[in-house]
Amino acid sequence: MVLIGRDDDDSLYVMFCDSSGGGACGSMRWVLREHGAIAQVSSNGQRVVVTGIVSDEVTAVRVGDVSAMLRNNAFMADIGADDSPRVVLTTADGDREAGPSAL
Repeated sequence: MVLIGRDDDDSLYVMFCDSSGGGACGSMRWVLREHGAIAQVSSNGQRVVVTGIVSDEVTAVRVGDVSAMLRNNAFMADIGADDSPRVVLTTADGDREAGPSAL
């Protein structure tokens, strides 16, 4: 399960949880605008899950070579421990990497 929340101070939060554990993070809305996503990596030593928030114009998300599940601006990808956690966003304008290196 991936949950998204916000507060009155322009902050956004994402939480991931399942029977094996979970994680949570938060960031300011400007990070989503400037970097394309707010993402977190959760690992229990055997499994790596990348979850996050994307804006409305994103139609698909890939993490490394793994297609993420995307619904209601939240995404989740279950990747291998040796796979790249690099988030790639698909919009009508094409693909682009999320994060500071994409700017």
